[in-house]
Amino acid sequence: MFKYAKENFNLPSLFTRAVILCAIIGLTLFVYWDVQNHQFLNFDDNIYVSLNSHVKNGFSPENIRWTFTFTDVSYWHPLTLLSHMLDSQLFGVKPGPHLLVNLALHVVNALLLFLVILKMTGAPIKAALVALLFAVHPLNVESVAWLAERKTVLSTLFFLAAIYTYIHYTEKRKKWMYAVILCLYALGLMSKPAILTLPFLLLALDYWPLKRFERLNANYSDRKTAFANPMNRFISLCKSDTGMIILEKAPLFILSALSLSITMASVLYHHIVVNYQIVPITLRITNLFVSIIQYLRYMAWPVELSIFYPVHRSIVILDFLFALSFVVFITLVTFLMRGKRPWLITGWCWFLIALSPASGLIQAGLWPAIANRFMYIPMIGLFIMVIWECDERLRGRYSRVLKVILCSAMLVYFAALTRVQNIYFSNSFSLFNRCLEVVGENELALNNLGEALSSLGRHGEALTYFARSIKHNPTQANAYHNYGVCLVAKGDEVNAIPYFQRAIAINPKLVNTYIHLGLIRSHRGDIDEAVELLEKAIEIDPTNLEVHNNYGTILATQGKFAEAVPHFLFVLKRDPAHVQARINLSQAYEEAGLYSEAMTEYRTLDKTITHKKGYIYYRIARVHSQQKKFEECENYLEMALKDGLNVLELVKSDKGFIHFRATKAYHRFLEIEAPRLQSGA
Repeated sequence: MFKYAKENFNLPSLFTRAVILCAIIGLTLFVYWDVQNHQFLNFDDNIYVSLNSHVKNGFSPENIRWTFTFTDVSYWHPLTLLSHMLDSQLFGVKPGPHLLVNLALHVVNALLLFLVILKMTGAPIKAALVALLFAVHPLNVESVAWLAERKTVLSTLFFLAAIYTYIHYTEKRKKWMYAVILCLYALGLMSKPAILTLPFLLLALDYWPLKRFERLNANYSDRKTAFANPMNRFISLCKSDTGMIILEKAPLFILSALSLSITMASVLYHHIVVNYQIVPITLRITNLFVSIIQYLRYMAWPVELSIFYPVHRSIVILDFLFALSFVVFITLVTFLMRGKRPWLITGWCWFLIALSPASGLIQAGLWPAIANRFMYIPMIGLFIMVIWECDERLRGRYSRVLKVILCSAMLVYFAALTRVQNIYFSNSFSLFNRCLEVVGENELALNNLGEALSSLGRHGEALTYFARSIKHNPTQANAYHNYGVCLVAKGDEVNAIPYFQRAIAINPKLVNTYIHLGLIRSHRGDIDEAVELLEKAIEIDPTNLEVHNNYGTILATQGKFAEAVPHFLFVLKRDPAHVQARINLSQAYEEAGLYSEAMTEYRTLDKTITHKKGYIYYRIARVHSQQKKFEECENYLEMALKDGLNVLELVKSDKGFIHFRATKAYHRFLEIEAPRLQSGA
């Protein structure tokens, strides 16, 4: 179509490319624009952004330093955390703008993919189709509409940029270009180590479409010498074009090995590697081949997608044998046809190699049987296979019309399914309800549905889901913890205790459970045990802000203000926007008689909180009363009343107003405000 336009209307290639780029941008924005209305999901979004004090408070020397440590978020990927931190710095903790950044990165990836394939093949229409299919395929919704998957779209940006630079490098052989490739690759690995297969994929591209490999035309005597002396043979290979092409990837292989080492060290540091007793190696190998068939099926028919696919307890041997035979058959066919159809072996090898980091032979954390997000880069190889093979097969008089119809149908089909799939990611309840519909009962979906309902105050319904989750997997500590939290929210602290104790018995490092159990003990007057529980929590996670805040609160109730204050300051140093910690610090200063320090903190709260500030005004009035500044005290009490806080009864019994109650100002305040309050003015 564009070729016909170019020949008949004299349109320059630049215009053709501009139209294609606009089409990629427009279609991608069309299918994904609704992400700006999505909420944070209760599956990793809270860990990465919404409840992460380092990330949500933006850049600071301490926060930046934290990203380069072995954080408790996941494996080592500091650049992803820095990108989330930048979003928080620019937009605050709002899901819409953060997700639009995900979308922008996905758009740029689609554009880069088009430019990469175009540069390698010189085929603008086929390159455009690969990029468009990549942009709108439903399997990629998980990587775009799920904020926690920023690492996938960000790492792919550097991955594709490195390939684009590599293509230029193969033409001009400039050393600075190779340095740029190494920098881009390093940045990609710091975003997500799953792209560590880049040097292998570059070798596949060297075969086709770059066609850099050439057969060695050594004479018979050279071959005889080579076979007689292995060292000569190795030297001969290194000096050949083939050897040089392989050796030039050595720095990239070194970066891959370094990234793998750091990643393994980080997951081992947090003890999240799944050992082979839990998931045997035989099950991992069989699942590897069966999952390839499932991925191919979802590529062609992506209608029942889920955010989580539980690991199979066992796999039918016939399913494994079929999958193994299919993979071997396709591999042999593509190899035998490599001469006439080199795109087949390149596309198939791209798919298998790019998928290998997600093979599951090494597992960490909550590892699924398969995951849609694992296909973000591997699917590119399959698209290349299909598009180039269809173009080669469809020949004849009406082939051009047939190609247009087929391509248009595919794009409409995938775009429509992507818009539907995107809706499921709008909130946690719809997402995990869909998960239950697709894969059936599983503890993750049930637990997260319960959390979603609990966050809406629907604790009774949430308890039902937590109970089902516990029944499905009695060894799941989070479900017991969440059940106890719901009972506390309903005012049933006594019955919550066994659930918290069970959660700790299953997972002794569940910090939040120690906090809740400690607060219950504190409420019931068992201060010593409460302190012991909070100290245990600090021992497990010395940097946990909620532990320090609640530990300070318990110490303050004992009148140990000098010991409580450092804990509140610890929290505020790392999260200046932590309102409850600042309130606790203000009250601790006030109760300790440090009125000037208390007033400073209350005034900071006055500036920080945008609505419902009646309680803050009340506390400021209380400080003024103790400082015997009665006029200021009266003014702030009036402000608290206007903000909706009924202070009249509070002032009568609060010992902090003992001086104010002895003044004429107090009686005047009662005479004016009591009738006004009764009349509803």
